[in-house]
Amino acid sequence: MGSEMCIRDRSTRKGAYLVGGLAVALLLVSGVLYQELGAYESWQVKTTLDQRGELEREYRSAGDPDVLAQIKGINRELIAQLKVHAKKSPEDVQMRVLLARTAMGLGDYTLAIEHFQGVLKQEPELAQIMSELAQAIFLKAGNKVVPIVRSLVDQALAREPNNTVALGLSGIGACLLYTSDAADDSLRV
Repeated sequence: MGSEMCIRDRSTRKGAYLVGGLAVALLLVSGVLYQELGAYESWQVKTTLDQRGELEREYRSAGDPDVLAQIKGINRELIAQLKVHAKKSPEDVQMRVLLARTAMGLGDYTLAIEHFQGVLKQEPELAQIMSELAQAIFLKAGNKVVPIVRSLVDQALAREPNNTVALGLSGIGACLLYTSDAADDSLRV
């Protein structure tokens, strides 16, 4: 009877080790799958956005310039994460728009233009993205309404007449044109 208990104890321990080993293996496989399928990057982005949100609330209430510097640092981190995500999942329009808008906020108009254009290749009818692309080009051109800006603004307004970004750029373009015409008229006098 004593030897039977020894044998049962050993087989019970072997079973426990087997179950424990399977649980660890399952955790490792799920972690790898989670990371490979892009969920890990999405989680990182969400965490970074949450941190940025907290800092923005703090900045609005206190106005501390150190907090503003932290927000810029978080935005740079966010861009790095979004670039990785965009490379792995270029079809993820939402993340590419977030990347382009964050780049705009940091003044990286070249990066913003690249990703707004990528989104428009996938979703060519998005008036808001057309207007934001126009704005990025306008800012990169040194606040000049170059022909592509006019074209994008016209296309955006044709699709969405109340688009505030496109209306703003249209107004700036009209003002610049009026100022230029007025200057020409004053030279003719």
